[in-house]
Amino acid sequence: MPLRSFADVPNRIVRLFLQEAGRQYDVNRGHRPFGSMTAALRERFGGLCAYCGEAPGVVEEHLVPINRKSVGLHAWGNIVPSCKPCNDVKAAGSWADHPRLDSARREAIAAYISEYGYDPDVAELRVVLGKLYSLADGQTRALVDFGLVASRPYIAGLHRPDQPSALEVRGGDSD
Repeated sequence: MPLRSFADVPNRIVRLFLQEAGRQYDVNRGHRPFGSMTAALRERFGGLCAYCGEAPGVVEEHLVPINRKSVGLHAWGNIVPSCKPCNDVKAAGSWADHPRLDSARREAIAAYISEYGYDPDVAELRVVLGKLYSLADGQTRALVDFGLVASRPYIAGLHRPDQPSALEVRGGDSD
């Protein structure tokens, strides 16, 4: 996934933290850390999407999204198989509000969550994530600024008087 803005870096760090916190949460609950979607987990939902029950589940879907707002963990009880369209429809919303979820599939997901005892206390994690995000954002900006300052002599030397400028190559327009 390519980075598109400064915010992508701290968001990615938050996701990495929640993945690692999920591994520790699994161990603390007596489970092996969740690695990737297992055949047994796919079969638990009939090899189909946990939401619609129609298309094959091909992506790992976090029932509680792993972001700093929702504070879902990459852990057993929070990951189900999902088809790409259902994953896209849910996005960062609540799994229980998914429009393609019927009562039988809702019960199957709830039973899965209950079996693994997925119910982390995320109040303190929210505080940590806020600080982590802020630190990561500040460090990202500082690193980019450092790179720009350190490379200023080299960037300045990239344009030689005998070469046309980017503006001249584009024909003089500033778009």
